[in-house]
Amino acid sequence: MGIRKELFSFTRDAITLGSSRARVVVFSFFLIILTILPTEKLGPVGGICIFKNFIFPLLFGQRYNCPGCGITHAVSAVMHGNMVDAYNYNKLIIVVFPLIVLIISFDLINWIKTRKTG
Repeated sequence: MGIRKELFSFTRDAITLGSSRARVVVFSFFLIILTILPTEKLGPVGGICIFKNFIFPLLFGQRYNCPGCGITHAVSAVMHGNMVDAYNYNKLIIVVFPLIVLIISFDLINWIKTRKTG
């Protein structure tokens, strides 16, 4: 396969998370960026949340916190070793972060296996 087709194929996979390789690269890149950036520089929690600012007010007449609000801040805080801050940003971090690590781990193993056999 030519380099152009390979790049196109990987770009499509990265956008759709359609392969083990794409998920490893995209999730690892996400974690690296959140490790480099200070958590405080990420902006306000829920500042641009579509659910909190638009959908919930339309449905319920008032703003409710979305279950996902603060998860990026929480992952960033974990990557900086601030577990208490992470929990305060979003309680779901105790489920989400281990899930991200499991996805990366399983996909990395799968990617290595397919490279050896393919």
